[in-house]
Amino acid sequence: MNFHQLRRALPHLDELRLCAGSARADGALVSAMALLRQGARAVLCAVERVEEGSLEQPPLPRRATNRERILARCDSAAHDAWDSAAAVELGEATYEIEEGNFDSLEEASTEDLFLLAEILRAGYVPHPEIEQENFSLLRLCAWQLAGEFDRLPEGELRALHTREGSVLHACREGAVDLPVGPCGGAAHTYLDAATGEKRTFWVHSVELVDLNPEREMPRDADPRAWASLQQDMERLCPRGMRVPAIVYEEEGNRQLDFFDAAYLDAVPEPRGLGGATSVAVLRSRGEVGPHGLPLRDALLQTPVPPDADRVRAEALRCFVPVPAQRIAFAEEKA
Repeated sequence: MNFHQLRRALPHLDELRLCAGSARADGALVSAMALLRQGARAVLCAVERVEEGSLEQPPLPRRATNRERILARCDSAAHDAWDSAAAVELGEATYEIEEGNFDSLEEASTEDLFLLAEILRAGYVPHPEIEQENFSLLRLCAWQLAGEFDRLPEGELRALHTREGSVLHACREGAVDLPVGPCGGAAHTYLDAATGEKRTFWVHSVELVDLNPEREMPRDADPRAWASLQQDMERLCPRGMRVPAIVYEEEGNRQLDFFDAAYLDAVPEPRGLGGATSVAVLRSRGEVGPHGLPLRDALLQTPVPPDADRVRAEALRCFVPVPAQRIAFAEEKA
């Protein structure tokens, strides 16, 4: 640190107006601090108290299997309404949020600490549940309003609006042993590990998909990109092999991700986000099944010969929809 760096870290604010009120959602308390304007940019700042241990996840074993990694991601993917904020109500007006930034105060930059000091000096009084809390359990939230501003918008902070989203839940008891071809709409169940709820899905067929059909390069395709795509597809599914796709309905139209035993028991190579996981996705066919729900395809990860007659798989995670909501801010007593 030197004086030049210190000077650069000082906040350059054109306007600062304190905001009052706090709100709670998804187990977290958020205390609004201030609206700031830097040039034409307007930002709403708040501080969030999170549940102990939710900012960090225990490290996985060095040789963790794909099953362990998938379940760990499910455990750490709790919904955070604040991350999905899409608009803010100020008085009678609503402003869209262009982006949000969230940083642990324990690892706050010098600039962020100076900004907090400036807001405190302007008169911000932390919520009683936050004032004595360790910074390791606090996040600084900053939502940038869409558009350009020559002055801060008028009106008191009333609410944040969130967009629709989804949260990952781990599944249990979702193993299936299925014939290739029509499955007759057989009913199966799985356990939502987060809620303990038993849910039903119906498997209609298992199809063997050729990821490398003979096809010509599109006229507008970049030759290098096209060649790279073909290499990726052949790596995921060597020519002559097929990828199983499970066609199903789920009682609440949830997305299920199925994984085969060979993939779940394997220890992934340390090569980033590539590999077979790129086909472990759900696709919607745009068709409706016998139960009036959309038919969905879940691709498995391990290619099989074209004459394979059965597949074994497991529904290991589900995507649970989270509706949009309005989170109201109000003066709140401890």
